[in-house]
Amino acid sequence: MSFYKKPEWIRKLGWNNILKNPERFRQYLGTTAMTTLHNAGNSEIFAIPASPYTCTLTVGSVTGDETSKKINISLTFDHNLIDGVPSVKIFEKFKENVNALCYGG
Repeated sequence: MSFYKKPEWIRKLGWNNILKNPERFRQYLGTTAMTTLHNAGNSEIFAIPASPYTCTLTVGSVTGDETSKKINISLTFDHNLIDGVPSVKIFEKFKENVNALCYGG
């Protein structure tokens, strides 16, 4: 927390150093991220964010009624690090786990 008490110019210098060095980026910020999009209406929102992370989960809007709900999600990968087929396998496993939680197996 002491980092955030420093003057802004020192914080910017520190962040620039972290963001420009991939090894430091991974050390301080990790390789995965999750973001959400808030939607107060009934429209479906689906997003593919521009992200510096290896893998980013984006949760969009939840639509539907009391008996049937739908959630819009996207799982994006850095294609320089993870090829297409493994990323599809990861997403399929993720989808299986979510469905198991929602429908009890």
